[in-house]
Amino acid sequence: MAWSWVNLVRGPSDLSTCPPAEQPGQVDMSVAPFTNVERQCSAAANDEEFDERAAIIEHDGGIPREWAEGYARLDPEMPPRGVPMLRWQAVVDAIGRFLDLWAAEASAQGWTAADLFGADAVRPGSSWLNAGPLWSGNGAEVVAVMPDKIEFSMPDGSRQFHYRRPHLRPRILPWEFAA
Repeated sequence: MAWSWVNLVRGPSDLSTCPPAEQPGQVDMSVAPFTNVERQCSAAANDEEFDERAAIIEHDGGIPREWAEGYARLDPEMPPRGVPMLRWQAVVDAIGRFLDLWAAEASAQGWTAADLFGADAVRPGSSWLNAGPLWSGNGAEVVAVMPDKIEFSMPDGSRQFHYRRPHLRPRILPWEFAA
């Protein structure tokens, strides 16, 4: 398997859960939404791994520290309320690919975390409303980053552009959902 930031976030599959799986009260991720308490418990268990992941992402990728720390906090198995699991995993993967290939260039051209990764603070599941370009979850690949737009190659081979524009409503970053 090729190395990428996505693999770094997903980490080992045998990480402990909170509460442990064999105890009553375990939340089934496939059917129940997570509460902030459960997210905080999970995050606290991984503090050491978080620091290491953030440092590696920042150093190796030349990525702004805020982006590296934010990405290191993401858990592809814990979608925010209102975002389907498969879509959330596609968004986390898209952010990882973007950090691998384009983040340093985008940062140098003035793109902010909210421009790229932000979701509508009220309706995060509505990508067309007020989300950054990586929230589409449609398998598009970034092929160019320019100061005012990002070019995508769609799965069918066509090209689309996402233009940087003022945020219509408040945006929230993916790693702030659990905060």
